[in-house]
Amino acid sequence: MNRQHKTAVSIFLVDLAHDNSKCSMSLIRQEIEEIKNFNATLEATLSSLTTISDNLSVFANNLDSSKKLSNIYTDIYDHDRRLQQNINNIGICFDERKLDKDIKDLEQQIESLKSQLSK
Repeated sequence: MNRQHKTAVSIFLVDLAHDNSKCSMSLIRQEIEEIKNFNATLEATLSSLTTISDNLSVFANNLDSSKKLSNIYTDIYDHDRRLQQNINNIGICFDERKLDKDIKDLEQQIESLKSQLSK
C-alpha cells in the first residue's frame, strides 16, 4: 500500500471513528433523556403510591370508627329493646290522653275518699 493510500485509509478510519463518536454521543444523549424520563415517571409513581398509602390509612381508621359506631348502635338498639320489653311487662303506657284520664279518675277517687272521711 502506498503512502497516499495509507493516508486515505487513515483519514477514512478517523472520519468513521468521528462519525461513530457522534452517533455514540447522540445515542448516549437519547439514553440519558430516557433515563431522566423514566426517573420522573418513577417519582410520580412513588408520589401516587404514597397518596394511595395515606388514603388506605384513612380508610382503615374510618373502617375502625365505623365498626365502633356499629357496636354503639347495636348496644343502643339492644337497650331500647330491653327497655321496651320491661315497659310492656309492667304495663306502663305513655299515651298522654290515657294518662290525663287516669289522673282525673284518681283525683275524683281522692275527692270521693275525702268526702267519705269527712262524714
